[in-house]
This record gives sequence, C-alpha cells and structure tokens, in this order.
Amino acid sequence: MSESEHRNMFPLSLSQRNIWDLECIFEGTSINNISTTLRINGRVDFAILQKTLNLILSVDPSLRTRITMHDGEPMQYSVQLTQEHFPVYDFSGAGDDGLAVWENTLTRELIPVLDCPLYRFILFRTGEHSGGVFVKIHHIISDGWSQALICNRISKTYLALLSEQDPQLDDAPSYALHVQDEQDYLSSAHYKKDREYWVHQLSSFSEPSVIKDLKGAAVSPVGRRASFHLPQHLNHAIYSFCIKNRVAPFAVFYMALAIYFKQTGGADRFTIGVPIFNRTSYVFKQCTGMFVSTLPFINEIQDSWTFSEFNEALAEVWYDLLRHQRFPLKDISAIADLADGRLFQIALSYQDSRVYESHDTSVVFSGRWHYGGYQAEQLCIHLSNLESPRQYAVDYDYL
Repeated sequence: MSESEHRNMFPLSLSQRNIWDLECIFEGTSINNISTTLRINGRVDFAILQKTLNLILSVDPSLRTRITMHDGEPMQYSVQLTQEHFPVYDFSGAGDDGLAVWENTLTRELIPVLDCPLYRFILFRTGEHSGGVFVKIHHIISDGWSQALICNRISKTYLALLSEQDPQLDDAPSYALHVQDEQDYLSSAHYKKDREYWVHQLSSFSEPSVIKDLKGAAVSPVGRRASFHLPQHLNHAIYSFCIKNRVAPFAVFYMALAIYFKQTGGADRFTIGVPIFNRTSYVFKQCTGMFVSTLPFINEIQDSWTFSEFNEALAEVWYDLLRHQRFPLKDISAIADLADGRLFQIALSYQDSRVYESHDTSVVFSGRWHYGGYQAEQLCIHLSNLESPRQYAVDYDYL
C-alpha cells in the first residue's frame, strides 16, 4: 500500500460490516460472490471490450477498492488504475450447456478479501456474432443495483466505442461520501427516533418465520436454486393489479407468501427479511458499492381481511419500515436479543433493474444473474423482471 493509499483509508460502512461478518462466519465459501453474465449478440469486438472495461475501472474508485486490516479493524482504500488485459475464452463449440458449467464454476471460485482486487472481468465468445462479459464482484463492494449500473455502463461505453464516439463517462461518486453520511446519521436525532421505532416493533417479536424447525440441527450453508418464469396470464394479472393499486410486484408476492404461512401454520404474524435499497440521494444512486441492508419485516394478517384490505395494511407498515430503514441491522439484532441471533430465516427481494437496451439493432444485450451456491437463510425468494416490466421470473434459493 502506498503512502497516499494509506492516508486515504476509511472504515467500512454498516452494510459492508454485515458482509464482513458474513464472510467471517462462512469463511472459505462463495456466499458473498455476485456474478452476472452480460451477453452480446451482434458485433463482438474484444479489443473494444478490453478498452471498455479499463475505462469503466478508470472512472470508478469503488471498483478499485481494497480491504485491509489496520489496528485489528477492516479498513478500505482505493488503488490507482493499472491497465489490464482481461482473459478471453472461446465457447463456440461448447454450446449453452458448456457455457453454463463454466459460469457456475467461476461463480463459486473464491475472491480473496484482503489487499486483493475484488472484481473479475472475463470475456468469452459463443459464436461468430455472440459473446459477452462475465462480471464477478465481491458483495463487500457491490450490491444488485451496483451490478446493474456496471453492466449498463459497460453496454453504453462499448456501443459508443463501436461507433467511434467518445463515451460519456463521468467520474463515479466516491463511496466515502456514503460512509461519512452514515457517521453523521449515527449521531443525529433521526437515529434516536429510528431506535424508538425498532424497540416498539420488536417488543412483540418472538421467533422468525421458518419453513422447517431446525433447532438442534447442524445445517450446511450449501444451497440450491429452482428457477421459474411465470406464465403469461399470471404476468398480466400481476401487472394489471400493480398498475390499478399503484404497488410494486413485491407487494403481490409478499401477500401470497403471507397467505401461504397463514394457511399452512395458522400464524397471524410473521417475519421475513427484505433487502432495502438504502440509496437516499441522486448521488448515491450513481455510486457503485454496497448500500443494501436486509431488515426484518414484521407484519400481520387477519382472516377477516379482503385482499384489498390486506394490501392497504401492508402499504402502511411497509412505508413505516422505509422511514426507519437506516437503523443498523446489528443494533436491531441487539434489541431483539435472540439466542441464535437470527432475525429471519426467509428473505424476499424484488429486482427490476433492466439491462441497457441498445437503439443500434446490430447489437443486443441481455443479462443473467448467477447463484453463489451458499446462503445463511433457509429460503431466499428473488422476484425479478429484468427483461420486461410485464414478465416475471422467480428464483428460489434454498438450503
């Protein structure tokens, strides 16, 4: 580490500390790998892709982040750019199955955390006019929004260079701004109000909702994924309901999950984990980095409710949670004071960030997220409409 890098070190954010703790608990696993394949159909020029990736790295200090130990605590710093040559693999004769095996293998390869690059970019060809970029980034410097930002920046920059234009790439905001904003929040009156909210929420909290009772059992963190695309009639029904009631698809799936628990277990209240966006300004929406915090969402369901009444009650509780979303997960766990420290065993997320749509019909981009193969929760349900706002896919990641 250079003297300049040492001088510019700063602490991890609250969300990064959550990832660091997870890394320590599940050491030696790929639980914190976030991997995406950005497919390109049309003009595939690997020299331009090499230049594109180096340009992306040059304007984004968050991608060049390193983690180091300083006085017994993890700290972060950004290194200067050095031009890289990224490996290129040819899968022209391997087919989609061969590519999928390679993607899954790469997704599960470890990324060393301390004093090492926390990203991997690998180029590949699948045919004369098809290929892409495999993007793998450690969760400590990235989240789902960041992954979409990076893939879209790659797409736009690649298209500009293909057209022999100068890409419009502004310097990405420094993640240090977010860390400072959090420090200000922790000493503010808002923190105290948020604490009061969570003390009240957790006053009636007993146990997280579970699929299966696992007390006394040693459970492996190895997971599997089952993926589904919803049929068109169901896509249309969900989209129409969301437009009519001005809600996100997340609300529809949440209510379906709650009804399932009510019918199978008779529970009037249940708790699941929900990832919170946690980007409170336009600047932070343009910044790559780890912002997301997964919080316990405690809600109830009553037999007498109609679906519309349930939707209204859900909206009220949801907006309450969003108003107090900045409160640290570690502090919430301390208030709950659970024996095993688990606030939730089931998580539900919704991702609607779409891959950049090219107006140049000679180049078409598509994206696919990959499962890292490990998880802490019994079940993680990921709802997405990455390709179209009217087409939903659901991934069930389960132990």
